[in-house]
Amino acid sequence: MEAPAPLLSFAERLSRRRLRIDPGGRQDPAVIAALAAAAYTPLRAQLAVFLGEQGFEALWWRAVALTRRQFPDWADAADVAESPLPPGLSAGLSGADMAEAHRRLIAAFAGFIGLLFSVIGADLGSHLIYQAWSDLPPDAAEPHTDGATP
Repeated sequence: MEAPAPLLSFAERLSRRRLRIDPGGRQDPAVIAALAAAAYTPLRAQLAVFLGEQGFEALWWRAVALTRRQFPDWADAADVAESPLPPGLSAGLSGADMAEAHRRLIAAFAGFIGLLFSVIGADLGSHLIYQAWSDLPPDAAEPHTDGATP
């Protein structure tokens, strides 16, 4: 199951806005880990209430599996248990340069959001996303050219 292209586009725009990297900031793996954790934790907290723990896990792991298909060199190594990264991402992000790790992170979150939209609809899904990521501006899904890493 994959989300239709328009939903993935919307999901990717939301993910890009939430996972923006300050172009003048530090360029190291800790930045990616912090972004991932800051996005995943409230998303899980919000959506596990609606989907249930197992429902959230099922969508998250499906999104990770679909993301791995997009990146053929994604390591098949087991996830690092002590990683600050959301489940399933440590193997795919470790060893990648900053830009590639950021692309993979966006793809994983966009895939998750796209699947969520496919299951519960974009209106309800986006409402729940905006509740989880309350720091997103209302126009977060609109294209922006503010100089931040896309």
